[in-house]
Amino acid sequence: MFSCSSDSPESNYSDADMVPVRFRLSFAGISGLSTRSLAPDYKFSDGTSVSELKCYVYNKSEGDNASPVKVVDVDIKDVNENRGGDVSILLPKGQNFDVVFLGTSVPQDEASGKLYYSLTERTLTVNYSVVTSSDEELDCFFAVQKDVSSETVLEEAVVLSRPFAQLNIGTLDYDEYNAVTPVESVAVSVDGIYNKFNLMDGAIIGDPVKVNLLASPVPSGQVFPIAGFSYLSMSYLLVNLRKLVDVSITVNHMDASVAPLSLSFEEIAVERNYQTNLYGKKLLTEYPSL
Repeated sequence: MFSCSSDSPESNYSDADMVPVRFRLSFAGISGLSTRSLAPDYKFSDGTSVSELKCYVYNKSEGDNASPVKVVDVDIKDVNENRGGDVSILLPKGQNFDVVFLGTSVPQDEASGKLYYSLTERTLTVNYSVVTSSDEELDCFFAVQKDVSSETVLEEAVVLSRPFAQLNIGTLDYDEYNAVTPVESVAVSVDGIYNKFNLMDGAIIGDPVKVNLLASPVPSGQVFPIAGFSYLSMSYLLVNLRKLVDVSITVNHMDASVAPLSLSFEEIAVERNYQTNLYGKKLLTEYPSL
C-alpha cells in the first residue's frame, strides 16, 4: 500500500522502491478545443484567474471511494501562450494509480464555496446560489490520468480542459442605450444546467435545473469575441457535453424608477470547453434583432 502521511507519504518505502513520474501540465490554450480568444487584451477564460492547481493521487487497489494517498500543490506558471506547471510524484513500483488534476480560482475544499471538490467521490460541485453573472471565479480546469504506474509512465504531457461551457452575451448598442438609460447590473438565468460533475468519467450527476446568476455590473475591460460588440454578461455553465438551453437576462438600471429590461432566448446551443457567443446589433434598443 502507498501509505500517506501529512509530511512524507513515501516514508514506508526505500529509495529503490520509488520511481519519480513527471507530469507537464498546461491549461487548454489557443486551440480548437479552447474558449480563449486570440485578442491580446482578452481576459475572460485566458486562465489567469486560476490560482490553485492541485494533484490528487489515488491508489486503485483501495477502491473507488477511497481518499487520495497524496495531494500535491503545483506551482502555476506561464508556458508560452498557456498556463500550467510541472509536478514530479514518487510512486512505488508494482502499483497503479489514478491521478486527478484540478485548477481553480477559488479554494477547492470549501463545501459552501462556489466550487467544491469531494476527495472521496471525486466530484466537482457548483454552488450556483453564490455565483454572479460574469463571474470569473468559476473558471477552472481539470484532467484525469488513469492507471498510472512507474513501469508504464515516466513523463506525461497533460492538457487540462474546462468542465464548463462558456456563454457570452453581447450587443452593438450598449453605449447608445447606456447613455440614455444608465445600466446598473445584469442578471442571467439559464434553464437546463447541472451542478455536479464526476471528474473520473466525465459524467454529469443529477437532474438539470434552472440557475439564477446574481446580478453584477456589465463586464469592464473585456473584449467581446466578436469585434465591435460589447459584453452584457459571461457565464460558465455546467452541461453534459453539448446541450440546448433557454436563457434570459435582466438589465437593471441606475434609476430605480425605470423598469428592468428583460430579454429571453430559446434553445441556445452550449458545449463543454467551448464558447457560445450570443449577440445582436440592437438587443437593448430594438430587441429582438439577432
